[in-house]
Amino acid sequence: MTQYIFVLFMIPVIVSSTPVLAADIVVNEDFSKVLRFENPRGERLVIVDNVFGSIDVKGYDGDEIQVRIRKSITARSDEKVKEAQEEVILDIFEGAELIEFYVDGPFRRGGDRGIDWRGYRREGYKVVYDFTLEIPKDCQIDLKTVDEGDINVHSIRGDFQASNVNGAISMKGLRGSGEISAINGKVLIAFDSNPKNKCKFETINGDVRLYFQSDLSADFYMKTMNGEVFTDFEVVSLPGRSEMSEKKNGKSAYKVTHMSGVRAGTGGPECELHTLNGDMFILSQ
Repeated sequence: MTQYIFVLFMIPVIVSSTPVLAADIVVNEDFSKVLRFENPRGERLVIVDNVFGSIDVKGYDGDEIQVRIRKSITARSDEKVKEAQEEVILDIFEGAELIEFYVDGPFRRGGDRGIDWRGYRREGYKVVYDFTLEIPKDCQIDLKTVDEGDINVHSIRGDFQASNVNGAISMKGLRGSGEISAINGKVLIAFDSNPKNKCKFETINGDVRLYFQSDLSADFYMKTMNGEVFTDFEVVSLPGRSEMSEKKNGKSAYKVTHMSGVRAGTGGPECELHTLNGDMFILSQ
């Protein structure tokens, strides 16, 4: 039977994007590449740090990274097309246990503050990279994009991280642990093997839908404002969580997170769930 769980709220975040004009110039370029880790038996990590565009990753039984990329330039003029070709580049790093794809351009001027995109009308162009990768299924992954696309992952056994601002995140066939963060998009995660370490799943505007194996044992801590939480696992309530932050005047100071908690099975790894405008689902597959 599906159960309802009441949880508390979090602070909203607002983001926006600027549409392009229909009459502008569009230039598309497709290319592919095969890469290899220098140490094919190590703890391998694949990073895709994108800004505009989608990321699709599929695990397979092999040692190579097979990547197909579509680069799309939309610009107001031929001069702006040339400017985009010169200013926006894709850096690819091949290391012993790391392969990274990094889209660089003037929008990275934000530094530690993140992406500083001044809008299409001001820049005069936009460059979108759509990535499709096949990677060894036991790799770890770290995937990021901001706009113009979703993140989709299939059949990955390693640990994972993914973030998207204006788009959804869907990851199926997972066997690792990790963190997922979206703002304007739904999150769907399906585990072939239940996580053994702490996980965190959050979005501002969208549902969080998690699918676990039937033998799940985990502790869930949840926070939402305009949503509900449902589960078809048998769960029991946990006390509100507090964390020791520091010593003050010889006494232990605790930070109270105001997160509702439930335990599935006998308990185990922690899973945090955060939403603002969306429901949460903890489901058995």
